[in-house]
Amino acid sequence: MELFHYLVDHDFKVTFVNTKFNHKRVIIALSAENTMPQLALVSVPDGLGEEDDRNDLELIEKSNETGDPMTCMLVDEGMECAIELGRKKGLRSVVFWPVTTLMLATIMSITELISRGVLDAHAIFIGTPIPEPKMF
Repeated sequence: MELFHYLVDHDFKVTFVNTKFNHKRVIIALSAENTMPQLALVSVPDGLGEEDDRNDLELIEKSNETGDPMTCMLVDEGMECAIELGRKKGLRSVVFWPVTTLMLATIMSITELISRGVLDAHAIFIGTPIPEPKMF
């Protein structure tokens, strides 16, 4: 959500699209009502039910009818089917993978973890966790 707030702060209009299951979780987590008109929270079918169609272009088509159409998509890596849908409608798309942020933070912390004795710098594989001492 921080990324979307950042985009809104820089004059982007954002539609935050989630599966129905995740949408409910986001709404609960936000707890406060969305007061930013540039940020819309919507849900789409999970694609797991027989009646769900992951190739449904309805959301994109509806945005085109509003006079304020989507111009690009920032898509979570887990929803790669959305990239193909965007291509069908001529939208520029970027895949966002939040795990890469965690990986970078971990890599940047290796030296500190070694100095704190959490990782063993002299193990065969650098960064091997130090086993906890056995208690007798």
